[in-house]
Amino acid sequence: MKISTQFLITIFLCTKVFSQQGFYQDQNILVIKEDNALNNAWYGGINVPQLSPIDINLDGKLDLFIFDKNGDKISCLLNYGEENIPDYHFRPEFISNFPELEDWVLLRDFNCDGKNDIFSAYNGGIRVFKNNSLDYLNFDNPEIILTNRGNGLTNLYVSSVDIPHVGDIDYDGDIDILTFSILGSHIEWHKNMSFETFGHCDSLVFELKDECWGKFSENFSDNSVSLNECKNNIIRYDKHSGSTITSIDYNNDSFFDLLLGDITFNNIVYLENSANSENSLMVSQNPNFPENTENINLQRFPAVYHFDFDNDNIKDIIVCPNGNNVSNNYENIWFYKNESEINMNLELINKNSIINTMIDVGSGASPSFHDYNNDGLQDLIIANDGYYTENGNLNSKLALYENTGNLNNPIFEWVTDDYMNLGNLNFETSLKPCFGDIDNDGDDDMIIGDSNGNLHLFTNIISQNNISNFYVNSLNYFNIDVGNYAHPFLVDLDRDNDLDLIVGSRQGKIYYYDNQGDLNNPNFLLVDETFGNINLTDSIFNTAYTAPFVIDGINGYELFIGSEKGELFHYINIENDLFGSFDLIQDTLLFFSKVKRLSPSIFDLNNDGWNDIIIGGFTGGLNLLMGCNINEVNLSNREKNKIKLYPNPFNKEIIIENADFIENLKIFNSSGNILFNGKILDNKILTNNFTKGIYLIIIEDKEGKIIKQKMISR
Repeated sequence: MKISTQFLITIFLCTKVFSQQGFYQDQNILVIKEDNALNNAWYGGINVPQLSPIDINLDGKLDLFIFDKNGDKISCLLNYGEENIPDYHFRPEFISNFPELEDWVLLRDFNCDGKNDIFSAYNGGIRVFKNNSLDYLNFDNPEIILTNRGNGLTNLYVSSVDIPHVGDIDYDGDIDILTFSILGSHIEWHKNMSFETFGHCDSLVFELKDECWGKFSENFSDNSVSLNECKNNIIRYDKHSGSTITSIDYNNDSFFDLLLGDITFNNIVYLENSANSENSLMVSQNPNFPENTENINLQRFPAVYHFDFDNDNIKDIIVCPNGNNVSNNYENIWFYKNESEINMNLELINKNSIINTMIDVGSGASPSFHDYNNDGLQDLIIANDGYYTENGNLNSKLALYENTGNLNNPIFEWVTDDYMNLGNLNFETSLKPCFGDIDNDGDDDMIIGDSNGNLHLFTNIISQNNISNFYVNSLNYFNIDVGNYAHPFLVDLDRDNDLDLIVGSRQGKIYYYDNQGDLNNPNFLLVDETFGNINLTDSIFNTAYTAPFVIDGINGYELFIGSEKGELFHYINIENDLFGSFDLIQDTLLFFSKVKRLSPSIFDLNNDGWNDIIIGGFTGGLNLLMGCNINEVNLSNREKNKIKLYPNPFNKEIIIENADFIENLKIFNSSGNILFNGKILDNKILTNNFTKGIYLIIIEDKEGKIIKQKMISR
């Protein structure tokens, strides 16, 4: 039976033959990059984000909901920021409060109750989930939006490729919709008739009010528009390719202007409106938006989101790509701060907002462990499918995070995004490494699989400073070819003291190559194309992207396999018959994130006797599952004593959540001087006398566990 990892997993009883191991999703292993603690290190990466504000934990403060079109992934981030300081923290336990969603998602309050509801794509239309939260976040069953086009009710059409505008554009208090028509290059205004019909705003009653709102047509040779195109009811009907629509009153004249993105271009076109919604007329266009700061130039298919991002009660602009697998997969959340509440005054602050708080390697993250500096601690190597380049290709690299902690408290610190400079060697994409001493010289060598299904050997010659130093030994190693997307793993399967090789593939099988050489000279020969009689191929897409990992557990060798749909498969009874069928078992996981092309790496990270799992996924980041006794896989136990510090950066004070669980806390400045040493009173530390800089905080909880965190002061 497969293990779904989309939401909370049911806890199953284990028989005695199975380990009493459980796993829970966690964030508490510290990751540092360029002296900054990554607050959302284990978020899982972002590719095609769509952002909306919503009060997730019902504390009266708007948090952040992110829907990633790549894999239909939902993420929830609580807002710990202060005025002018955005500080969002990933809280995966809230994901299960949301329904499964697809293609595009916007959160808007349609019934004026102060709680944002869900508008999302559904079969070329829109469905709405009403937010009926009381004591916890909760949504009603969906309602499909219908509209009256003059001859009765029909689905309100929105292409699954597009993003419509959902908002009140006629100032009557209810939510209207702007969308491109099914055939045309023009925008339709579907007016919400709730107030006109019922005298209140809590209904979704629409009628087509204007089939050419703004009186313009989108051009298809470029992303400009033809103004006054709809005069005298002359409307062009061309094939609509894909657009994003955001309507804002940019110049504060009470008329809603437009910001348009196009599927084949990198910019946003600003259209100025000269009249109210009933008579809207676009009179000018500007492809260089915004003018007074760096223009939007984001590959590809940008979309604009308009909300207060930095807690100053002024709506800002966030720009993200909307093209699935054809857009920038890094530096893809552009934050334009709005400095004025009257006339918008935008300044580009950051091209990597939120993403700069997490591990993100573009697309297709695949983690491995390798002690690159031979200090006895497992460092983290993260492979990827690649970073998106301007010519539309991917450039694959390996990222290195050094373990600077200790056996009981790992800390991963970023070293480079291009370990061994593989990004300059023009390999195929989707590099997937594994490590093992295959030439019996006392150090681990590296075998890398690629998207062509081939393997390449990199021999390790330890440098004088005891650092791994890999060089290319053999391209197309042993002419191994598994079709596409080779994902290798080295393990002595037959326990004859040399390393054998298993290789996952795009097609869904595991290939077994027996090492029939000697300790010093490996010779890998294919002996089984369907190892364990495993074939995880999806019946519809005919793919699986199998990612194998083997541990030597209490049941002997145990095989874990990540798959395209985000399922983690676990097999035992392997050594009884290497050419037979293995037993598929169920694990107990508390895992909320939805992961496409799941790639696991397993190790006891904190030396507590339980295996932990780092999971890579197609959105380019990592999720962390900590191991524990099966009886401890409980959300309330996990959350009730989790210590959190915010905001980061801090200003006048550091607020500490669950401070009662802290035995002692120390704060050091960058010179190593202790600024605070003691217990916490009133769940906060005043920092009025702290100068601007970076501070190391060391926390000892009541169980004796040491937690380290770096924070920044402004």
